[in-house]
Amino acid sequence: ERGLPFDDVIIDEGQFFPPELAGALAALHAQGKRVVFAGRDVDWRGRPWLTTANVLALPEAHIIRLRGTCANCGSDSASRSQKLAPDHTVVPYDAADDSIDVGHHYRPVCVSCWYETTPGLPASLCR
Repeated sequence: ERGLPFDDVIIDEGQFFPPELAGALAALHAQGKRVVFAGRDVDWRGRPWLTTANVLALPEAHIIRLRGTCANCGSDSASRSQKLAPDHTVVPYDAADDSIDVGHHYRPVCVSCWYETTPGLPASLCR
């Protein structure tokens, strides 16, 4: 049997792939391939991405969490994002998904700034 003609599999923006990707990556890893998955843990509302959650649950996964620079306070612990409207204001948490055509305009923020500067958070999420 002939092996696959590559040694590495690299996935970027993995959260946008189907949730079944985790099983395919596990199978490739079992065949001796080196697998790298880069993707967001949560969306702009702080809800988990299913595909990323499935990859994180793989027992053979070696997890490295990277953080960005918070666009609000400048800390190096940005792990969340905020969706921005065309005028660069933060889209309210409670806005309908299709109510604002923003394209792909987001900014990285730390958890504290996400809670402090995201308008429309439900009471259950307010600190």
